[in-house]
Amino acid sequence: MKKRIPALLAALILLAASAASAEEVKVLTNQVGYEAAGPKLAVIEGHPGDAFGRFTVMDMKTGEKVLSGLPRHAGPVEKWKNWDFWTIDWSAVAGEGTYVIECISPKGAVRSHPVSV
Repeated sequence: MKKRIPALLAALILLAASAASAEEVKVLTNQVGYEAAGPKLAVIEGHPGDAFGRFTVMDMKTGEKVLSGLPRHAGPVEKWKNWDFWTIDWSAVAGEGTYVIECISPKGAVRSHPVSV
């Protein structure tokens, strides 16, 4: 039994380390907010091989989907780790409020933090 404990502990440490280093996808927005009549862009920070088929902008107060579309692949930026980027233009949303942007990928959905217009 004593021989199993170090092996089990080592396996748990490796599992925790791999989970901690798992690369997450982020939807980046302007943390200050956006002007109602101005341009509204968001960026998906992903990794090579990621794919995003659709984005949806949702009103946080009502839960209503107010806009959907396709992210545009922008590609990597030299010397910025192994990130790959996509852009989202949601300028068509002109109503004041708080919104969240959700992106769908084969790995699941990822959401932005709430953002004000």
